[in-house]
Amino acid sequence: MGLIDRLLGRKPGSKLAYDEAKQLVRHENPEVRRELAQRDDIRPELLYFLAEDKDAVVRRAIADNQATPRQADLVLARDADLAVRTGVVEKIASVMPTIGADEKGRAAEATAEVLAVLAQDQVVRVREILADTLKDLAIAPPDVVRRLASDQSLTVSLPVLQHSPVLTDDDLVSLVASSAAEERLQAIARRPAVSARVADAVAATGNEGAVAALLGNNSAQIREETLDRLIEQAPARPSWHAPLVHRPRLPARAMVRLATFVARSLVEELKRRSDLDPATASAVSEVVEKRIASDPAWASDQKEKSKHENEEIGESLIEREHRRATTLKEQGELRDELVARAIAAGQRPFVVASLSAASGLSVRQVEDIIASKNAKAVVALVWKGGFGMELAYQAQLRLAAILPRVAVDPADDGGYPMSEDELSWQLEGFAEK
Repeated sequence: MGLIDRLLGRKPGSKLAYDEAKQLVRHENPEVRRELAQRDDIRPELLYFLAEDKDAVVRRAIADNQATPRQADLVLARDADLAVRTGVVEKIASVMPTIGADEKGRAAEATAEVLAVLAQDQVVRVREILADTLKDLAIAPPDVVRRLASDQSLTVSLPVLQHSPVLTDDDLVSLVASSAAEERLQAIARRPAVSARVADAVAATGNEGAVAALLGNNSAQIREETLDRLIEQAPARPSWHAPLVHRPRLPARAMVRLATFVARSLVEELKRRSDLDPATASAVSEVVEKRIASDPAWASDQKEKSKHENEEIGESLIEREHRRATTLKEQGELRDELVARAIAAGQRPFVVASLSAASGLSVRQVEDIIASKNAKAVVALVWKGGFGMELAYQAQLRLAAILPRVAVDPADDGGYPMSEDELSWQLEGFAEK
């Protein structure tokens, strides 16, 4: 029996009359008001009244209540209490995929207003939850999506930049022009079905990482003139060579030009392309012969390089990433920001390898901890690697797919909310098998 039922001497589950509820919203006991705030059988205006309750626990209950009118959510989205604002964004996140087509008129406007307020929240975590919710939704308010896409935090902007169907070509070209960070340009370059106009904008930046991502995106529409310009710049940019060789529908003249400077192993891949006609194959072979004639050592050197590359192909992706992460750790470069960007970009193998290299735990242990969806264990794993609590929160949400409502929040000072003994204990159940 709930507190209200006991107070009114009623059977459990009985509905409240309007007059009864109206009296209870002013009850001196905050637990009574909190229980009332959790109910879905009281009038919207009373829920709205409780949205301004002096007790934060009551307001949090209103924020979580699906029956709360959107006008009250707008009040709560500006609440001084972080937990209240987080409750609002998590609630809207849970229903947003289904409410867009149903809401009309003022209701839809009110939802858009709430989202606009949350998109400006000073706490990154609130904006991250919102960005993760809206990134795939075609019904998301364009103004809100554009704000999130321009957010200074990469963990907010990258998912929207890479996935949101709301962003138009005009938006994307403008974002390319205003984006100095390589990660933002790469996110745009990796979008599904990048248009020729957007591809031109990315190519024009000359950013090596972004162009490599664009060339590696087989769904990107790259005009032949743009491709020709990139190939002319490519000899000095080795990271472009492999994606260029693997581009679909590569023009014959592009294949011949690539054969003049890419590694021998890539020339061999050019020769194996299914769209290589006999005339182009002959032209490529002629180029190879000229390279050997001008530099006899090239053939033998490239054979050794090709052998080494083939050996590395036999190495798994996670092993290569672990080797890379270990090197970064030894150089002091395996920092929170780098791993956070990798999480935001969905680079799971590198993140797992980084957590393994930093913590000293095996890749298998790291994978087991992530797969357990144990929030405290994931936090302990990140702590073991020497990273901060903000990264631990991101790892819970984005790496282990733990729901925000059950994730471990940072302490008030932004640090770990658990003692070192408790953190160590969380890892004991994941011993190497």
